[in-house]
Amino acid sequence: MGRKKRHDELKLGANGFLYVVVGERAKFDAIPFPATEHDKGANGTVNLLVKSVDTTDGSMVIFQHWLEEQP
Repeated sequence: MGRKKRHDELKLGANGFLYVVVGERAKFDAIPFPATEHDKGANGTVNLLVKSVDTTDGSMVIFQHWLEEQP
């Protein structure tokens, strides 16, 4: 079974949050902020990596990279 190509996408959240889903791990790794691990599965593996930055206008940009395909 082939691997699906992952695409980048933007999602505007409430309260000034901008979510950027980064499809390629290399692109995510190139973002110059520290990553945190989130959404551990039942077997303890990490499914989501997150990097975030506060903007000068009080908003927050949240970069996400999913390690596994999400339904």
